[in-house]
Amino acid sequence: MLIAHVTIQTAAIDLEDALDVLLSAAPDVYAMQGCRIYQPFINPQTDGQIMLVQEWETTDSFQQYLASSSFNDSGAKLAPLMTAAPISKRFQADPIAD
Repeated sequence: MLIAHVTIQTAAIDLEDALDVLLSAAPDVYAMQGCRIYQPFINPQTDGQIMLVQEWETTDSFQQYLASSSFNDSGAKLAPLMTAAPISKRFQADPIAD
């Protein structure tokens, strides 16, 4: 399983718009093969920050997401709202319990 954590920084005034971009992409992302979790949320501890947590069954399914129009469209809409480059961390994990 691949787990991705993405941190997106925006100006406070753009926070809701940026979250809406990610939430509007959720149905398409969830419909992709291998998507288990796609959860964008506002980080209550840091002003203007959105966190996105994802789980994918395989690295290949995550790579297909990265090549998708949904990913590219979201990125194009988010780019003008971000105040810094996103920070993306990816992990390989083996679940030990469901």
